[in-house]
Amino acid sequence: MAVPHKQSTVDESGSNEESLLQTNEVQKNQNTIVLICNLDPRATAEDVGEACSIFGPILSCDMLLDPMGRPLNEAEIEFMYPESAKECVAKLDNQLADGRILRARVQSSATLPVKPRYSSRQVSTSARLATGGGFHETR
Repeated sequence: MAVPHKQSTVDESGSNEESLLQTNEVQKNQNTIVLICNLDPRATAEDVGEACSIFGPILSCDMLLDPMGRPLNEAEIEFMYPESAKECVAKLDNQLADGRILRARVQSSATLPVKPRYSSRQVSTSARLATGGGFHETR
């Protein structure tokens, strides 16, 4: 998605309009990310996003993984409005879901992505399979 170019202009009071716009964007993005912990290991981002959509519009929902690519049973949900995030925390924190007590809190920024150490995309086929080898019937 392309970001429109902002021109820096100074109004009559001498304040910089661009810095005001940036300040508003930072305030708008603060406290809109909720971290939910202790989710069921089978939970998906779609499941969590659908469950949290009752609190307000969701911009993104991501399941967190460890460096080996295994689920941490945690999800980050980014809401459009801080009020939605606060309501989500108020209603989900310490609640029972799938036999587990959920923990929810507001975060000021998203967790940095972890690059898995091992990825199924990097696995090469064995030489035996690549050449059509394998078990052959001999007579």
